[in-house]
Amino acid sequence: REPSRDEATGCEDFLKSQTAMLHDKAHLTTLTGGGKATFAAAADPVRRARENLALVLYNHNDFVTIH
Repeated sequence: REPSRDEATGCEDFLKSQTAMLHDKAHLTTLTGGGKATFAAAADPVRRARENLALVLYNHNDFVTIH
């Protein structure tokens, strides 16, 4: 289905805020512990924000189907 206007606006706002946050590396924290990622996250803040949005959307209940 196509996203609603509110959903599209929410995604755009998320991308803007994530990109701004990722540009300011002084405020980022490196996580320790846990498993090692198979692929490294993107170094480019815009691309990394898109990766984060994809994770948010895939974890949203509209994508979960139980058979």
